[in-house]
Amino acid sequence: MGMTLTTHKATTATTQRDSATSSTVLDPTVESPTAQTPTPETRTTRTSTLATSTTEQFTLPAACGPVSAAIRVTLTASPDQPRIILSLVGQIERAIIATSDLLADEDLLLADRMLEGMHEKLWADVDHRWAEDAELQEARSTVRSAMLEERTRAGR
Repeated sequence: MGMTLTTHKATTATTQRDSATSSTVLDPTVESPTAQTPTPETRTTRTSTLATSTTEQFTLPAACGPVSAAIRVTLTASPDQPRIILSLVGQIERAIIATSDLLADEDLLLADRMLEGMHEKLWADVDHRWAEDAELQEARSTVRSAMLEERTRAGR
């Protein structure tokens, strides 16, 4: 899964010529098959970079299993309404225990992506107040921790 969803616009001020150069900086956590070494025109420095973040928004993906379905139902509801899905974290924990290969479980991988997208405010049709919800933050942490532990155990 090598897709960059967020780009950051970086503008570097050059004090000697009083001009500015601009470049698009891709998410460094995603491998790019066409990665190139920055040229002097696009290279930015930490001390003279003013960064503004622009995020493209996407449609919340369709669920592919019970965990991603529960997250989708939760995220498409209003945070002001009573919860339809109770004990989301418990449901995630049961799914983690039940799967034979956590890193290949499409439902849990999609659930992780949906929760990450919620945190990054990528979903156009999701009320962004959900990012501050304690249960969803715990759900995201539960999935993330289990996946990191599995990666460490598997040596990936």
